Amino acid sequence: MLSLLKRLEVMSRIAKEPVKVPEGVKAELKDGQVVVSGSKGSLYLVVPEGIGLELDDGSIKVRALVATQKAKALSGTIRALVQNLVIGVDKGFEYKLEIVGVGYRAQVQGSKIILNLGYSHPVEMLVPSGIKVTSEKPTELKLFGADRQLL
Repeated sequence: MLSLLKRLEVMSRIAKEPVKVPEGVKAELKDGQVVVSGSKGSLYLVVPEGIGLELDDGSIKVRALVATQKAKALSGTIRALVQNLVIGVDKGFEYKLEIVGVGYRAQVQGSKIILNLGYSHPVEMLVPSGIKVTSEKPTELKLFGADRQLL
């Protein structure tokens, strides 16, 4: 019984660190969600029950409001997601994809990516709004966006 109580007292190591909000980024807590705005846009995250957020001195602190194992574990996840929001609206995210294969290539046409991957027909994919895709070489794609989960 004592070990169970001791385990519940342990908080996620990730959630202990506050999320620093850099200059030029505005964070608000309202109606059970955190809204972060910056030069790359505005993003929000709905905070689940049992998790509390505090905004003070240019940082956001995440903590579990109830002493359950699920809430304590979820506090680390929410802290990481809030960190991704702050980084996304401040600097954005970029992924580079390289296509490897004989005759494989990709091209961007408007809001579509057309992939030739050895099938009898080209594969077309729609790019979600908020994501920018460029193709400098036929075998490379660069994806840019503020929302890491969407990217």
